[in-house]
Amino acid sequence: MGQDKSMVVQTLDDVHNMGFSVIRMWAFNDGDSGRMLQITPGELNPEGREDLDKLFQALDDVNVKYSPKAPMRFMMTFTNHLKDYGGHKWYMRKATNNQNDNADDFYTNDKAQGAYKSYVTNLINHCKTGKTRRGTPYFDLIHSWDICNEPRNASHQKPKDVTAWIAKAAEAIK
Repeated sequence: MGQDKSMVVQTLDDVHNMGFSVIRMWAFNDGDSGRMLQITPGELNPEGREDLDKLFQALDDVNVKYSPKAPMRFMMTFTNHLKDYGGHKWYMRKATNNQNDNADDFYTNDKAQGAYKSYVTNLINHCKTGKTRRGTPYFDLIHSWDICNEPRNASHQKPKDVTAWIAKAAEAIK
């Protein structure tokens, strides 16, 4: 989000005016530098966390403005199978010291899984403890969790790896 939240507030205003009550957002942005949510595997980057805080504040501001009794909420997606914004390929590069970026291997790589679980735990804990200026807990602004954007096994050789991972990831979030 950077320093200017006017675009985010305008977008949230527009979404509210269209009648939506749940907004799916990517709660991941993995990379090696900059305003990423995750630079070090398993940890929230302070600059990315600051942007996430601004996003929750913007949503709370729009909810106060329009619909405090029926607020909009986020559905937060934790990672991406596709290469955009990091995702499984990023986890695999980090887990294997750049030796493997096969996104399908993410589902069975213990080191990648450990980093994912740590990241999700840290993000959820931040949402449990964070509050907006009005004192609204971030957790009250969350509708649901989405463990992955488009989980799949592109090679189609081990679809059971994906379903087993989904079950483990869902259990860890409960």
